[in-house]
Amino acid sequence: MDYFTFITNRLTHEDLSMLNVLYSEDSTNVLKALNKKQLLEQTQISDFTFKRSLLRLEAMGMIEIANGKKHHQYFITHFGKLAIEKITEEVSV
Repeated sequence: MDYFTFITNRLTHEDLSMLNVLYSEDSTNVLKALNKKQLLEQTQISDFTFKRSLLRLEAMGMIEIANGKKHHQYFITHFGKLAIEKITEEVSV
């Protein structure tokens, strides 16, 4: 098992929900980033769980914060996209 597989296997349902929203909205760069309120509304999870997932996903390098914005905005990274695609592929097999 490689490191990427190890990390993707440790993602929680809430982590996947957040990644899926960013992936579905095509939030792949600073210009397409979603703000915290939009992301929270679409994931429909509690504030505490939301913050925990944000910290986890950022630490894993699966999301990034759009710097230079008045309010924090988030977008999915290449590794986040790979994780969603890998998990979706495993589920559909």
